[in-house]
Amino acid sequence: MTQPTISIIVPVYNSEKYLDACIDSILSQSFRDFELILVDDGSKDSSAQICDEYASQDTRVRVIHKANGGVSAARNDGLDIAKGEYITFIDSDDWVERKYLETLSNYRDYDIVFFSHRMIYEDGYTSEFKFEAKEGDKQNIWAIVADLKKNKTDWNFFGYTWNKMFRRDIIEKYKIRFIEGLRISEDEVYTLDYCTHAKSIKVLPLCLYNYRVLGTGLTATKNSADEYNKLAKSYLAIMERETDNRIYEIYVPVVLEEFYTAAMNQD
Repeated sequence: MTQPTISIIVPVYNSEKYLDACIDSILSQSFRDFELILVDDGSKDSSAQICDEYASQDTRVRVIHKANGGVSAARNDGLDIAKGEYITFIDSDDWVERKYLETLSNYRDYDIVFFSHRMIYEDGYTSEFKFEAKEGDKQNIWAIVADLKKNKTDWNFFGYTWNKMFRRDIIEKYKIRFIEGLRISEDEVYTLDYCTHAKSIKVLPLCLYNYRVLGTGLTATKNSADEYNKLAKSYLAIMERETDNRIYEIYVPVVLEEFYTAAMNQD
């Protein structure tokens, strides 16, 4: 395979109910120059077989089978073999609009691109979250990050990886990876780390991603004090190497909140 423009990484774990819809939405993209990396994270249902079936039918699909290690490890394994100039992440129970990649391909001059999305609930209710269009260079990245973290919707749009496109050369140059074993806000830590190296940012008001809100998963589990401490220390480690002090205005309150939560969760 020649180098594709975009690598799409999908961690897969027991997703048989929704996996076909997810993969079909990717393979039906109007923009064709991509590779799809499906990382089967030790699924116990038919997800692994579904992944292999798609790979046998389309040469753009690559499959990794591994022992269960969590979503961060699965994404890292995908990053390790990705060949695209750009990286996007999709959750295996979600799906994307047909012009998802075509739209993103028009903004390849930016180091990081954020895009809007829909939340689809199990009862069929749908909420559409549209960002205000913004763009900036290194001088105003943190102002835009602050707006994405705290806005009138009360959703922290900065804290996901599925609503962004990243440059792989930046990821590899600075060895940016997800922190394995961190089960809370691992997406935000990864994106924060990346943004300390980014020199340009674009925010699109277009809804390209459909996020399925389910009543199961990590968000439904109780996290330990150790995990909140690990999260706070991860933020601190990134903050300490960033020369722009505006990062402190955004993340000092976040770090304090995580340490406070850790203390409250002590047995």
